[in-house]
Amino acid sequence: QPCPVPAVCSPGYCVFSGMNVVSQFKLAPFLSQPVVVLSNLTRSRPTPFKLSQAQRSGRVIPHTSNTQSLEMEQSTYATTPFKTIHFLRHGQAQHNINAERMKKEGCSHDAFLKAMQTDDQFDAALTALGVEQARVASTTAAPQRVAPTLNLVVASPLSRAIDTADLVFPAHAATCSRVCLEPIREINGWLVNAKRMRRSELAAKYPAWEFSQLSTEEDEQWAAHGDILESHESTQARAYETVQWLWARPEQNIALVGHGGIFGLLTNDHAHIKSEPGVGARFENCELRSCKLYLTEDGPEPRFGLSMLEA
Repeated sequence: QPCPVPAVCSPGYCVFSGMNVVSQFKLAPFLSQPVVVLSNLTRSRPTPFKLSQAQRSGRVIPHTSNTQSLEMEQSTYATTPFKTIHFLRHGQAQHNINAERMKKEGCSHDAFLKAMQTDDQFDAALTALGVEQARVASTTAAPQRVAPTLNLVVASPLSRAIDTADLVFPAHAATCSRVCLEPIREINGWLVNAKRMRRSELAAKYPAWEFSQLSTEEDEQWAAHGDILESHESTQARAYETVQWLWARPEQNIALVGHGGIFGLLTNDHAHIKSEPGVGARFENCELRSCKLYLTEDGPEPRFGLSMLEA
């Protein structure tokens, strides 16, 4: 409906109706006032931010100003007490043929990294085995049950994650939108297998995917680290950003396709994300792990919980 008092409305709250603004379309050419879609959700619902006293008295709800996160602006608050996140690690790729085998045999972390360095390739693609792993995974019970229920498929902008997503959750089975998200990419720097293609190249190669969440044409995130491997603290900060983004999305049932390194740092020893037993175990190639994501503490830096769902 047209907003009768747009001058006093916050981008996140409609003073006239007393409701949260779920989405706002400011450029409707046939109306003189902005159009808003309103929700009658109460403020007692879980939200990723805590209102200050000043915000409460002014009846203003915090609102993201990140122009890249249009979807976050359209629905800043979760509409249920939890979301279902289906974590999926990519299939075997060119850079971890030997490293993955050595890890299973109990090698040290340094030896694991050395093996990846030896097999390092730019934006390492899935191997023939990795493609087969993804195809086989798509025929198993869990992915076949999950795919039709998905509201959104999210993947790292590295090709091995996108290809795995398309193979395990093919478009005919999961008809929802597909979005590449920069923060869930693998640990940056040093190894070029973690460096992505140009945004325009990705868009040309994967026309079914949306790449508006990639802020730059070139891979500036990887370049910022160069020959130095990104720290665990930096990677965990990106993992936390990813969780906040997922929580702010309107969708409730989301596949998140990414990498073992950042998944491990997201689900283990994170200051703002508490994982229940089983969630933080190491992901195998093409392993699907369904979890419940829920808010445990409101505030400027909200805290979340993750618990396992039955396979």
